[in-house]
Amino acid sequence: VVTLFLACVTGKGDTASVGRPAAVYRDFMLGKIPMLVAPDTNYIYVHIKDVQKAILAASTLPNEKVASQGYLIGNSAGMITTRQYFEIIGRIVGRPCPSMTMNV
Repeated sequence: VVTLFLACVTGKGDTASVGRPAAVYRDFMLGKIPMLVAPDTNYIYVHIKDVQKAILAASTLPNEKVASQGYLIGNSAGMITTRQYFEIIGRIVGRPCPSMTMNV
């Protein structure tokens, strides 16, 4: 058994279920996110295509290479805060990052 620890998965095919990145993108573009909660919290994101590649690799590599192993699927060097996440999305969609924040 090999374990894949997924970062926050995003990309085509993501659902608009509450809390999923696609739902957050939609709500932000519709102006439904008035404030950032925990703006300095760090997250690691990974694109769905990278997850697909990792699953394929883990399922096709010889068992002796992956058995009992765990792998983080994401780029920890690309970790960003909630604030940075909304600043990036804001630049893309032309909407300012919310300025109100609430730390928890």
